[in-house]
Amino acid sequence: MKFRFLLKISIVYFSIVVLFVLDRWLKYYFLQNPDASRDFFYLSFHLAKNYGIAFGILMYYPLLLFLIIGALILLVYAWQISMKHRNFLYILGLSYIILGTVSNLYDRLAYRYVIDYVDVPFFTIINIADVMIFFGVCAIFYKEIFIMKASLSSRKTLG
Repeated sequence: MKFRFLLKISIVYFSIVVLFVLDRWLKYYFLQNPDASRDFFYLSFHLAKNYGIAFGILMYYPLLLFLIIGALILLVYAWQISMKHRNFLYILGLSYIILGTVSNLYDRLAYRYVIDYVDVPFFTIINIADVMIFFGVCAIFYKEIFIMKASLSSRKTLG
């Protein structure tokens, strides 16, 4: 049982590191080639500087950094607890959220903006770190809504 858990965690970490490195590489590429533009199916890839938070909403910079770093500390603490309890979906979700946040935080500290490069029509411009954060949140919601709900309903039938 412990071996299977470690194997799953290793596969997750490998995939997260690959996505993190790809995100950093694409950000570097678009910073070095700011006029580059590529179209892939309905997506457009080009450099966009996001000075705000989600969807470009502007916020006072020192407060924004304080909130991001504070949230990151809480996420790492929650990740440590999840590792202790071997809660796979929480570990998966929190790992995606933490590395996505670290990538965007690095941009914010180094450049004072987040580097976005995937233009999704009728939506917004995002990067792989944003997608990692989204999938991490989805994994945690899935655990909370579907798995916990099933656990609670099975307890009711037993009691």
